[in-house]
Amino acid sequence: MAFHAKHELDGGVVMKSSLLRPIKERAWFRVKPMLAGLGLALALGAVTASSASAIEWWVGTPASPHPLGAGNKLPINAGGTVTSSVTFKWLKKFEVRCKGVEYDSLFLEGPTFLGATGIVFKECEAKKPKHGTLVGGRIETRQLTGKIKASGSVVEFEFEPVGGPTLTTFSIEALKKRSHRRASLHCTYAVSASGELSGELGDAEKITSEKTFDFASKSLVFKQSRTCTVPPGPSPRAKLHRRAFGRAAVSGLNLSTAKGPLAAGAELRASSSNVRFVSEVGIAECEENTLAGVLANNGASKDVATIAEATFSGNYEGVPGACKSEFGGTVRTNHLPWGAVLASSGKGELAGKPISVTAVFPGLECTYETGAIKALNSIRGPVTLTIANQALKAVAGSSTFCPKLAQINGTFALTSEGETVEAETAAGNKETEEEETEHAEEAAEEAEEEEPNPIEVSKGKSTYGALEAWGVL
Repeated sequence: MAFHAKHELDGGVVMKSSLLRPIKERAWFRVKPMLAGLGLALALGAVTASSASAIEWWVGTPASPHPLGAGNKLPINAGGTVTSSVTFKWLKKFEVRCKGVEYDSLFLEGPTFLGATGIVFKECEAKKPKHGTLVGGRIETRQLTGKIKASGSVVEFEFEPVGGPTLTTFSIEALKKRSHRRASLHCTYAVSASGELSGELGDAEKITSEKTFDFASKSLVFKQSRTCTVPPGPSPRAKLHRRAFGRAAVSGLNLSTAKGPLAAGAELRASSSNVRFVSEVGIAECEENTLAGVLANNGASKDVATIAEATFSGNYEGVPGACKSEFGGTVRTNHLPWGAVLASSGKGELAGKPISVTAVFPGLECTYETGAIKALNSIRGPVTLTIANQALKAVAGSSTFCPKLAQINGTFALTSEGETVEAETAAGNKETEEEETEHAEEAAEEAEEEEPNPIEVSKGKSTYGALEAWGVL
């Protein structure tokens, strides 16, 4: 993670090299006038020469600093001014930017240690993924402990979490858009970052009340798990998908029973106990109704069956075949076979040349016909075929007392060899392949996110002030 943070602190601190330490008592009297002559800065050459040696915090005035000493602490004030935002990037598709950085109870401790209750990144936004939000708008680290060390001509620092490798956890919410008529998802990413915050201490050799922490953490790793739900409302992608693929490629309707998919030639039987013929003179209710035939094809956008048998009957008042009505009577069917269509769109039908039924009452016969009866068929789960208010017209040969129009209503349940027939829509070949590819990509993304992923970018700068100057010798 590479970001810059410049801090002003409550108390000055300096580090001292081990080359100076053996002659600390004698050399200090010679070094002190030199420091006074240089004003606020210590000699850079001293740090460079001692880069391979031990260093420690020194505090006080530039003219007369003194070592912080083992076990002594210098608290740093919590105030700070952010001069550039802090940015975290990982996996090339996650980015969080924070406008504020604040240390909670930052302190220095002799001879080379430092720590804090935590670091708070404030006013945070999720720049990636798109449409993302960082929950709570801030990232807070766990309690931190650390130390400084010399590395060549620079002084490095590191903060690591107390009590375990996890530095911080936070959540990102984002809307994940998908294609192929699949609804967009509302996803929550539970993110955890582990490892150390580390980098270089700017102007380490100077006794000053301001310091710059230049973060360049390389050991931080991020991983997350996602939880996604389908938000309410229609998917805006569905209309675009239908426009792109057209009606023919939308889907097919697969019919099956517990024994497996139905093959062409499979026996079909549709049964109903609530068929009603409605006319201006009354209603005839039939409780024993059957449409029977064989399936011609399966898995198409329109599955077709041939109806060789159609009966509408009952047992009203003990009369075999009689449907319940004011006048009694029976119904017979004409011009079989009929055709039946079960569609993946759910818009099925019964068709004939023509569909024809005759209602027989004492001294009266009324024949009604139509070219097709539209119906709604279920496309998931047990298959039903529902007919609602489909008009039939009286034809020549019917008695003059017969109503001119009648309507048929009823719901049929589909079986095959005594087993319930169930439906499932299946995408056309092109769509199926693309949906499977998209699903595989999503699964790969989730697996990648759950693995540790190194930080890619981290940068920023903030300035802190201290009441006492500090530095490293």
